[in-house]
Amino acid sequence: MPGNLYYSRNDTIMPIYESVQNIMPTIQTNNTLVVKSKGNEYVIDIQDIFYAESIDAVTHLYVKNSPIPTQFTLEEPETQLQAYQFFRCHRSYLVSIPKVTEIQQWTRNSYVLVLSGQSDVEIPLGKRRYSEFKAVLHSGQ
Repeated sequence: MPGNLYYSRNDTIMPIYESVQNIMPTIQTNNTLVVKSKGNEYVIDIQDIFYAESIDAVTHLYVKNSPIPTQFTLEEPETQLQAYQFFRCHRSYLVSIPKVTEIQQWTRNSYVLVLSGQSDVEIPLGKRRYSEFKAVLHSGQ
């Protein structure tokens, strides 16, 4: 039987445990995103991405203060990064939730997000997204 999985009651625990142990290195080391930019391919550790910004049909991934221009639409990294706690905070921005340190009120009805180590960068939080973002923060996702 492929994968060495057994279904009889006595033999279930160890083969399933062994199968999980075999795939764990793939899961743990696969927290990367491969990005094509200007003829090069970059392998980016997802934890290093602070935010993504779409400007004139080019999505820039901001990795440790360095923008990497891509040919993605913002929807593509949004789909790929959703499982890694990224949130679409504005029509042009996708932000790493764990990197948000502060929500500042900008005007009466608008807010900006401040990221750790990025105090000079203010990410707009759309007024329609504010409640959703707060709910995500409180749910711990």
